[in-house]
Amino acid sequence: MLVKNFNDVGNSTANTECIFFSFIEINQFTIKRQEKIRRKVCIWMFFLSCLFELVELSVKQVSQIDDNEFAEFEEFDVELDASVDADFMANNVNERETPPVDTASIGAKRSPANAEQKRNDAPNNNFNDDDYGIVEDESVDDFSHLLDENEFENFPDERKPGKQNAGPSKPVTQLKITDVPGHLRNNWNNFVVELFLIFGLIVYVMNYIYGKTKNHSLAVAWFDSNRPFLEENFSIVGDDGISPEVTKNVLIKESDNHYIVWCSGRQGCIGMEIHLKLIKRQDLLSLIFYIIRPKFDIIEIKIILNPEEMDPFVFALGTKRSAIKNAKEIMDLNLYCSEKKNVEKLGLPSSYVLHSEIGEVTTGLLDSKMVSALCKYKDVVDYIHISDQFVGIKPIEMENMAKPPETAKVVMICLNIPGQLRATEEDVCTLQPLMIFIFHVLEKVRRFRLTREGKQKADKNRQYVEESFLKTTHAQRQEAAQQRREERARERKERLMAEEDPERQRKLEKQELKRELKKKQPRVKQIKIKAM
Repeated sequence: MLVKNFNDVGNSTANTECIFFSFIEINQFTIKRQEKIRRKVCIWMFFLSCLFELVELSVKQVSQIDDNEFAEFEEFDVELDASVDADFMANNVNERETPPVDTASIGAKRSPANAEQKRNDAPNNNFNDDDYGIVEDESVDDFSHLLDENEFENFPDERKPGKQNAGPSKPVTQLKITDVPGHLRNNWNNFVVELFLIFGLIVYVMNYIYGKTKNHSLAVAWFDSNRPFLEENFSIVGDDGISPEVTKNVLIKESDNHYIVWCSGRQGCIGMEIHLKLIKRQDLLSLIFYIIRPKFDIIEIKIILNPEEMDPFVFALGTKRSAIKNAKEIMDLNLYCSEKKNVEKLGLPSSYVLHSEIGEVTTGLLDSKMVSALCKYKDVVDYIHISDQFVGIKPIEMENMAKPPETAKVVMICLNIPGQLRATEEDVCTLQPLMIFIFHVLEKVRRFRLTREGKQKADKNRQYVEESFLKTTHAQRQEAAQQRREERARERKERLMAEEDPERQRKLEKQELKRELKKKQPRVKQIKIKAM
């Protein structure tokens, strides 16, 4: 029994402890909840108080704006009253006499009886339309109290006639108007920049007219002096190339310093194109540059041969400056004639540089007549370029070219007009004997034939250049082929998706699957051997 009682007591104490701890937890939870509620209430109270403060400030600001809306007009009225009082007091102090004012009449006007009489008579009066435009002057009524004699004491009566103010008179200040200078100035020193600009413009226009006329006269002088000789060698001289009918004696003007003459109708050549590239005498800036670095007027003659009239070779001869420039810029010289040749053994002036693809071409073309002419006119003949692979200036992006450029067989000769900037019509006419030299070179090229070894070397060089070009464009061609294959595969898939017939669609799918399997299979070469 004692043990049982002890157990009951232990259970009861445990229950009381559990109840006590649960009560403590509930109490802590309620305390935390009350703190959260109290915190929220404080935050809302702070927010509402801030809101009320903002509303009160805005209302005060609006009221201040309404009160001060006409403040500037009040200041204007105060200033007006002060100015009127000052004028009135100044009039009393001045020495000039003022006529007496009948204060009794003014007082009568201001009396209550008269005012009452006016109010009684107002409804009975019939006003005209013109009465609405009348404005009463109330300035006298407003300042009538100042005219009362009893208003001010111990002041002399200055309004009465016959009395004068004994004080000194105040001098009247007059407004001084300063003299404003005129808008336009007559001093030329102020227009120095404008004068220089006008002078420069006049000089530029005069130089343009002079340079244009000078270049035209040089071109016409050359054409007139060489026309008879050109007509003997060509059936058409001076065709414009525009009209359907054949025209003659036309000097085509490309610009103020560039003229072209086209000749055709000769055996062995397609035609001859002559470019007269003169100095830009019409441009003042270019003219100043040419004075610093002198330059020649040039005549560039280009003869286009028939394909069967010339063997395959490339040859170039010119002054050092022109030869180096052409070797870098012209494509066929850059590919076939990269090495320089010695000209001293050939009897040519040391100012020339020779580029030749094949050695036998040099000895075959440079005969005694050509060497003597080159020595005589070494300052006039700028360069000679003979090629069967003429393309022109080397393109900047050769890798983007899908196919080799078209070539032509040409003979090009460039001549310098003597005199540079001071060239005259007589200097142009001195070049007439060189036209015979040009046709001598043309006939020499037509008759020249390479040996068997020379032709093999020339063909080998051309084949090597073609292969190198194909190598450079191989990647581009592969990319184009890949794009074509992808385009065909895309078209097949689109045709398969657009097919509505199920049987036809299955057949197309089988064909596409076979094609893909065939691509994946390794390529095997089959060799058939006959049985013995």
